[in-house]
Amino acid sequence: MITKEYQEKMHSEINKRISSPEWDFDIASQVISKRNKNIKRNIFALSSLSLAATVAIVIFAVFINTQPVANDLNGFISKQIDGTQKEVFKEIYSDNILSLNPNEYSGDPTDKLIDNALSMR
Repeated sequence: MITKEYQEKMHSEINKRISSPEWDFDIASQVISKRNKNIKRNIFALSSLSLAATVAIVIFAVFINTQPVANDLNGFISKQIDGTQKEVFKEIYSDNILSLNPNEYSGDPTDKLIDNALSMR
């Protein structure tokens, strides 16, 4: 093709598209379609990030930030000792489990408390 024919063909195609309403609608629909696709992609990315953040928070709350559960046996023993101390040593000892009458025993107060509790049961 010669340059002059090429330019004439180019100008005729441009003029045909400028005067055609179908071409305007086609370009407008392509632009709107591309815009909607970008909006959908942004919404998907944002929702994916928020879902990932929610999962991370749940994992942190459930698995990482859990406090160790006290052994049930330790709680049971503590309740038994407290109950024994309150029932058996009402008049001799104060509310503190480790306090003893000073003139009664001069050794380890915990050992004496346990010995007395076991002998009175």
